[in-house]
Amino acid sequence: MEIGLASVALIALANYGVFAETSSTTARRDVEVVVVYGSREGDTDADVDLDANLDRTASATRVDVEVRSDAHASLSDILSEVPGVGVRRTGGMGAAANVMLRGADANHTSVLLGDLPLGSADAPTIDIGQLPLTLFGQVEVYRGGAPVWLSEGSIGGVLRLIPRQGDASVITAEIGAGSFGSTWGSVETRIAHDTGGSFIRAGVERSRGDYPYRDDGGTRFVASDDLTRRRANAEVTTVYGMAHVRFKTRAGQWSFLALGSHREGGEPGPAALPTEGAERKRSTAVSGVAFTRRGRLDEDHRYRVQARAGVTYSANQFTDAKGELGLGPIDAHDRDVSVQGRVAATADATRWLEGTIVLAPRHDLRMPFDRLAYERGRGDEREPASMRTSISASLETRLHGALAGRRAELRPSVQAMWSSASLYGNGAPLSPRSDMLAPTVRIGALVELSRGLTLMASAATGHRVPTILELFGNRSQLVGNLDLLPERSRTADLGLDFARAFEVVSLYGEARIFGLLLDDLIRYRRTSKFTAVPENILHARILGFEAGARVQIGDHLNMRANATALSTQDELGHALPLRPSLVASFEPSLRSGEIVEGTFDDLLGFISIEHTSSNFIDPANLVEIPPRTWVGAGVRAELFDARASAALTLHDVFDTRGFDVLGFPLPGRRMDATISYTETF
Repeated sequence: MEIGLASVALIALANYGVFAETSSTTARRDVEVVVVYGSREGDTDADVDLDANLDRTASATRVDVEVRSDAHASLSDILSEVPGVGVRRTGGMGAAANVMLRGADANHTSVLLGDLPLGSADAPTIDIGQLPLTLFGQVEVYRGGAPVWLSEGSIGGVLRLIPRQGDASVITAEIGAGSFGSTWGSVETRIAHDTGGSFIRAGVERSRGDYPYRDDGGTRFVASDDLTRRRANAEVTTVYGMAHVRFKTRAGQWSFLALGSHREGGEPGPAALPTEGAERKRSTAVSGVAFTRRGRLDEDHRYRVQARAGVTYSANQFTDAKGELGLGPIDAHDRDVSVQGRVAATADATRWLEGTIVLAPRHDLRMPFDRLAYERGRGDEREPASMRTSISASLETRLHGALAGRRAELRPSVQAMWSSASLYGNGAPLSPRSDMLAPTVRIGALVELSRGLTLMASAATGHRVPTILELFGNRSQLVGNLDLLPERSRTADLGLDFARAFEVVSLYGEARIFGLLLDDLIRYRRTSKFTAVPENILHARILGFEAGARVQIGDHLNMRANATALSTQDELGHALPLRPSLVASFEPSLRSGEIVEGTFDDLLGFISIEHTSSNFIDPANLVEIPPRTWVGAGVRAELFDARASAALTLHDVFDTRGFDVLGFPLPGRRMDATISYTETF
């Protein structure tokens, strides 16, 4: 039985109502727009990296996550600093978290590891809480439609996690500890050579997660019965490892990537429904290989081709033998396998015209199994397996050159995805096949107005095909619907980017307005006390403004700020749930520079302020999540010619706490400390 996902969906029903270099390594954490222009002047065949030439018109922001001073930062921490990004957390370290781009649903965001999609046919988005930040060198966020090279037609956009690579020959060890029984440790080695390099990292993280929270006793508007309790059954342990190997041959460049993680612990459930014995275990393995060749047809015509293949496997076990979460006794063992491929080619037709074509087949298989139901004889066979086969084809033309002496670029593209889903049992289909064709189009443009100032605009359509769970149900509480249509979107944005470096001051800024129209959104409608069916019943409109800025003054002072404002409305005039009208943050940092030569290299301190306005938990806008402001501070010391470092971070100084999802309280005041040592060989 697909009850692991079903339990999440039912809880949601109850609550919901149904590789470029950065400009500076002296900043605490560099956040920048992708500033590599398409014309690629000065590039050589040996130096051009495939990752450095993605679509700049797609409202792209790149974050260098290797240069940071906060202790044990997470992906959630990093992404909350990017304009247009919303992060929803369900707890502390190791708890589930997901990403929303420009107010779109979490399942409207595609997450890639390099170029490998990480979602499955039943979960198009992933839990970013299970991915340690230390595995990645950079994070890219595309909010204005997806670059065609990534072969994604997502409604919200794309989150791309770029693995670290062997750019030096070093070995690093790191240990740390924090509040609520949190501990972690890892070992990393990098090897660089003339033809490539390798990166290997393995680590473990553990937390009791027993932070205090306010229990309102189910009477939200009556404070007299409120109690302070500690989160129970929230312990979690994560073991992970990743290897990334790249090398060049005479034929081209090869890349091998392998990621594995295992997380297990208690399933605390909503605060109003605490558990004692519910458990969840999840194991994930991702592997991929890619071959890239680039060269010149002649003096004026260059090309690059890439072939990639990958496999993703996940095993998700959810055990609630006592039925503490209200769904009855469950021992679900669900497995997902995804096999993916891609062939892509780019070539110059003329000095001002480039063409790109991408073909990406994929096959997903889901195998659910409820052990308790099987042993109790509620079925003579295992639950049926579901599968989906899809193939997408993308075509883009890129016109680039000069307009009135200024750089200009135009990128029209089209993509079509065909998908076929079916449900199988005992080797035979159990229901009619669901076939869908989902085309998308996009056009992006930019023009340089003056030195360092660029105007950009884009318009795109997007889609999300129904999940296996939505199509076929779980043969229990959730009923399938084969008549579902793909969710569709239309989006447009207009913005400015500014980047200039003066003698003492460096400035970077981005600002955009955007609009998003959503049609045929899938929501569950209750059909009885215990069942619900998905239907295309919602249309919505989102308007917004996003801005980010970074100022660096000399070698000592750095300031970062970003803000996202949203105005959302469904067809009944209500605001969409879980969309704060304003999210803003500000972070100044100050560094000393070298204090004692060869011993005390640098001391950096920072203060962070993050504000989230109130928002509604339900479609009818009856229950409101109050606003919150978090204040944090930290310090980091670099020692012994940068071989050693120590960092201390204090989060939520004023113990504001709060929550992103009603019923799942977030930890309040807490502290993290990390020590690391690096040796070159």
